[in-house]
Amino acid sequence: MTAPLAVLRAQDASATGDVRQIVTFLLAPRAMPQVQAIYADSLRPIYARVPQMLHVRGYREVESPEPLDLVIVTKYASMAAMDSANRALRGFGTFALYGAISALAQHHHDQFVAIDPRVSDPPRADSSTALTVFEYLRITPGNAAKYLELLRTRGRAAERA
Repeated sequence: MTAPLAVLRAQDASATGDVRQIVTFLLAPRAMPQVQAIYADSLRPIYARVPQMLHVRGYREVESPEPLDLVIVTKYASMAAMDSANRALRGFGTFALYGAISALAQHHHDQFVAIDPRVSDPPRADSSTALTVFEYLRITPGNAAKYLELLRTRGRAAERA
C-alpha cells in the first residue's frame, strides 16, 4: 500500500478541507521551455477563472532520489470543490493542454491527498510561511494503522521538538 503522509479519505476530505492534487512530471530533454509556456500563456489564465481552485503552485525538484522536472500542486476546499473545478476545467478545454504537456513528458503521476487530522497539527496563524512536507512511503499490507500510530505518537512529537 502506498500511503502519502496526508492520507486521502473521502470522509476526511469533506471534514477537513485542504484537498490537494499533486502532479509530477519528468519531461523529455529540453521540453521545459515549451511546458512553462503552456502553463504561463494558457493554463494560468484558465486557472484564474476557476474559483474552486484556491491556489496553484509550480515547483521544480531541487534534491531528491527521483528526478522530477515539474511539480504542480493545486489546492481545493474539499473533494466536491475539486470535482466542480474539474468540470469547469473540462469546459475550458484544459485537458487538451494537459495532453500537450503529457506529450512532452517521459512520465507523470497524479496524487490526490487530503489532510489526515489524526497525524496533523492544526493550522497556525503564521501558516502562510509554514513548510509543507509530503512524504511518500510504501507501507506493508496490514500495517497502516501501526504506522499512523507511530507517526502520531513519536513522529509528530519529534517534529515539534
